[in-house]
Amino acid sequence: MASMYGHPAETHQVTTEDGYILTLFRLYGNRKALPVLLFHGILDSSDTWIIRGNRSLSINLANNNYDVWLGNVRGNRYSQGHVYLNRNVDPAYWNFSFNEHGLYDLSATIDYILTKTGAPKLNMFGHSQGNILMWVLLSTRTQYNDKINVATALAPVCYGAHVLEPVPTLLRVLNRLYPLLRALGVTNVLGDNSILTILFRLVARIPVLGYFIDAYKILFTVFGRDSTELEPSFLPTVTLHVPTWTSLKNVIHYAQVVMVPQFARFDYGPSGNLAAYNSTTPPLYELGNVKTKVVLLAALNDKLSQLGDVDTLRKQLPNVIECPDNETPV
Repeated sequence: MASMYGHPAETHQVTTEDGYILTLFRLYGNRKALPVLLFHGILDSSDTWIIRGNRSLSINLANNNYDVWLGNVRGNRYSQGHVYLNRNVDPAYWNFSFNEHGLYDLSATIDYILTKTGAPKLNMFGHSQGNILMWVLLSTRTQYNDKINVATALAPVCYGAHVLEPVPTLLRVLNRLYPLLRALGVTNVLGDNSILTILFRLVARIPVLGYFIDAYKILFTVFGRDSTELEPSFLPTVTLHVPTWTSLKNVIHYAQVVMVPQFARFDYGPSGNLAAYNSTTPPLYELGNVKTKVVLLAALNDKLSQLGDVDTLRKQLPNVIECPDNETPV
């Protein structure tokens, strides 16, 4: 896809400290500029930054001679390897949530880019869960605050008290079913070969099926309506790339953030928390530790990144930058 728009991509392999093998793409630019890392949201991949072609952020950055890197978290279509675990037969492979995405995937990606380029730090864009990764890492491994120049959060997600229906209801139901699903051996959701994903892609691409199931309406019902930015003709392209694999545990962790609502580590229940954290409740992520300069960009009709929750996040972060319209600090 990158080659179609004049920027052939390099492929890099990054191994995390807990053995997951991630794929990282690079659109070559000016080596003297600070690298720019783009990180996708939940059930997504690096594809999200390029499928709009010349309207995509990655292509625009590359056209302006930036050194662009596209990250992928463990488990998605580009990062399914592990040093010794097999995702198809080892349930332990899927024992992760956004906590591990932040602590291990993002940290390994940043270290690799800085080592490869020799740059002292990088700029970063995150989308949705791609921002949660930043909050997890920067609040816990505080040395990484010195490795990010500016973190730009698109559709910032952290708190979930104001998330609009039907997502809260769906997450509550899934949370109640979690013990049963685990007992049945369910470890991951909405993979490229899952029945739901295949069906969703079919109804988006075959008009006759659209009479029975409106994939376009489903997307707007979940995420918020904007037919100008996501026109019907683009839907088949979107559904070729989204969703892609994530762990069931990751979805449940997000459900906990929405239901509680607190930005905390995974809640295993009182006895499980005692074993994991030496406390009956999961510890909170200390957002006051996030010293990196942060830009928050939210939208009025985003059902998942509601302005009330973004405002709560804003009050917790100590170094949020106020920007003039259409301007981002670099």
